[in-house]
Amino acid sequence: MNNKGFTLLEVMCSFTLLFTVFTLILPILIHVRMEENHLALKREAITLLHSHLQSTDTVPSYFTTEQGITINIIREEAFITGCADWEGAEKEICLYERAK
Repeated sequence: MNNKGFTLLEVMCSFTLLFTVFTLILPILIHVRMEENHLALKREAITLLHSHLQSTDTVPSYFTTEQGITINIIREEAFITGCADWEGAEKEICLYERAK
């Protein structure tokens, strides 16, 4: 008998292989997306911190942005220190500027 179709076993093996590939790739894709969002928020925090350090005349300064980024700018002896922190950050990011 010459059938030109797939057997049930071949179809089940194909679906099993496809399901295995998807279950291995999906968590990796989710992790990559979460890291992408984290890096975008970090870039936004650094950009905001830099722009506020360049334009601030009132030190100290403390505020929170719409994205949930908390910026704290304080004057030390020779430097103005600006630090940014947000929810989910591993550590705060600080930038320094020489006091004028």
